[in-house]
Order: sequence, then C-alpha cells, then structure tokens
Amino acid sequence: MNTLKTDGLKKRWIELSEYLHTLSFAEVIPNSRIKSKKINLSKKALIAKGINTKKKTDLKKYIFKNSAMCHGGYLETRGLYSDYSAFQDNKRDIHLGMDIWTTQETEVISPIDAEVFSAFDNIGIGNYGPTIILKHSALETDFFTLYGHLTQDSIRSLSRGQLIKKGQSFGKVGHESENGGWPPHVHFQLILDLLHHKVDFPGVCNKENLTFYQSICPDPNIILKLESTQRL
Repeated sequence: MNTLKTDGLKKRWIELSEYLHTLSFAEVIPNSRIKSKKINLSKKALIAKGINTKKKTDLKKYIFKNSAMCHGGYLETRGLYSDYSAFQDNKRDIHLGMDIWTTQETEVISPIDAEVFSAFDNIGIGNYGPTIILKHSALETDFFTLYGHLTQDSIRSLSRGQLIKKGQSFGKVGHESENGGWPPHVHFQLILDLLHHKVDFPGVCNKENLTFYQSICPDPNIILKLESTQRL
C-alpha cells in the first residue's frame, strides 16, 4: 500500500467533498430517493436469514421481497463473491461501491455534467458486464463515476469523449443474461484515481487493501443521497 498516495488522496477528498456538498445532483436511478429502501446483503446478515447465495433465484427473491427498489453495500463484507473465481484471488469480499437493485431496463442518469471515459463489456460470470465510466471535473482535477451491470445497448451508443449533461439518460440496467449474472441493479462507484485501469476498476477488495481502496473510492452516497437508515 502506498502511504504517500493514500495521504494525498485523503487530502484531495477533503477538498473535493466540501465542494460536492454544495452541489445538487440528479438521481442516478429515477425516484430512488423516494422509493428505494436500504438492504443489508452482508455475509453475516444473509447467513442469519438462511439465504443461500449459491442459488441466485433465492437471492433475487430476497432482494426484491419487500421493495421493488433497494440499495446499499458500501464497505459491506459480503459472501456473495465466494462463488466466483474472479473474487477468490486475495479473498476479495468488501464492496467498494453502492448497488441500487431495481427493474431491468430502468434508465441510468448522469448525476452531473460528464464526459464518457469508457464504455466496455467486462465479460464473465460475476463481472461487471457492460460498464460505463464517466469523467467529471471540479476544482481543477478529475474524478470518475462507474456504472456496472448495464445493458449491451448502453455501451453501443456511447463513445469516448462524448459529453453527457446532468440529468441525461445514458444507459439502462441490464438483465442477468448480460450483466454478469446478477439480479438487475446498477453498481455505482465514486473513484478519485483510476490508477492503471482503462475500462473497469475493482469493485471489491480484501481487508488488507481496504485503507488504500477506501481512500480512492469514498462513500458514493455523497452523490446518490439515498436513505442511510436500515429498513429491510
């Protein structure tokens, strides 16, 4: 872990977060601030409720049991990833973004002005599937938002450098058959530095690297503005 880089990112985040608190953001998923309920998908919570994550139909039923839209997951330790080889390296199980679980084909909206950094299909079961990364500028620096598990059509219509306005729809939530095999949702992640990544960024890390990745990926709810009290 690069301590100097971590310290620099923390300082940068203090300045940027103060600025972001002065802005108003469009909802990434329409009506999510009114309709979405927070859900706990941590390993501990699902074990306590007897949910078998190997059965994705059971997981989907649990997620949408009490609400057609729910959210959560930032820094949640999850057992969902143990079934996928992509996460078994270094035992990655801490979620770095926030998920909004909702109906497939739901429009995904840019919270602020942006330009397309990448639009790419990260194929593989358990992966992001169609993924869009938007670049934003503030205080003479860039930061990024990542949107994973979208439709194939979402990435076909975009090109690098394309301008996206605040409130503009630029994608849709994908079906399990195209989104990496997950119940329909968008993975939303705030990223201060993409490091060497071009078309994706780790959405899950292990405990040993948490301090480093948390400095790069602060709480995205500063933009989403979703309910923070546990309801489901």
